[in-house]
Formats: sequence, structure tokens, C-alpha cells
Amino acid sequence: MLKRCMAVLLGVVLLLSLTGCGVKKKVEEKVTEKITEGIIDKVAGEDVDIDLDDGKINIKDKDGTEWSIGGGEWPKGEAASLIPEFKKGKIESVIETTEGCMIFVVEVDQKDYEKYIDQLTSAGYTEDVVNYSDSDALMYSARFEEKAIVSAAYGGGEMTITVEIQE
Repeated sequence: MLKRCMAVLLGVVLLLSLTGCGVKKKVEEKVTEKITEGIIDKVAGEDVDIDLDDGKINIKDKDGTEWSIGGGEWPKGEAASLIPEFKKGKIESVIETTEGCMIFVVEVDQKDYEKYIDQLTSAGYTEDVVNYSDSDALMYSARFEEKAIVSAAYGGGEMTITVEIQE
């Protein structure tokens, strides 16, 4: 599974480099999709389908597992619906699967991060709590019943929120 995720991320990096500079014409998108699919197929050893859609990269493997990467808005999947929406800062990118999501937010003040941790606690993320802080970073992790685990990390004006759905 880790090998497959690494292969997908490697392909995404290549895809992002090929589609940079804001140039996204339909022909270029299709060529880029096919090139990236070929690279990921060879590295991961399986068939994948890549689709560029409104600044997002949608990836689907032969087993039906789907990843969505990109976009500058709060995700709409099941995992994101289990946590309060963070309305401060600027969402830089999102990685979303059926098992969870990761949201990268920039231009975040530490006070806004701390308020968001309070929102997570109020939303029921109070089990198996881990709080960590040092001079450079803050981190909070907690579980909500048997439904999900959330982690929020902050440092240097950036925040990463990760949600993992529990089965």
C-alpha cells in the first residue's frame, strides 16, 4: 500500500510539473493525463485513471480506490464532514480518499489554530488525546468515538489537518 501511495505521489509531482504555469488547455490535459497514467502504471504495477478537473487531479485505480488532489476549497467527502470546517487561512491543497483526507492550509495565525482545536474538542474529539508543542510547532490528535481520528499540526503559519475514518 505504501509503495502504491508513493508511486501515486511521484506521478502527481510529475503531473504538477507538466501542468504548471497556469497553462491547461484540453489537449495538454489529455496528453498529461496519459503520460502520468503510464508512469504510475509502470511504477505501481497497476492500471490507474487520471483526470484533471478544475485544478484538481482525480486518480482512480483498478480496484476502484479514488484519490483527489488539489483544489483550494474545503473537501466535501465523508471524512471532512466529520470535523468542523476551518474557515481561516487559505486552503492550498487537499488530498482526499474514501478512507480520509488531508488539508493543507497556509496563512494561519496561531490563535486561529488554537481556536480550531477548541472546535474539535467541542465536536467530540476528546478520546486518546495527544497534545505536543515546542518552539517551532504545535500538534493535536484525538479520536471521536469509533468514527474518526483527527490530527492538526501547526508551524510557521501553516496548518495540516488529517482525518482518518475508523471502520
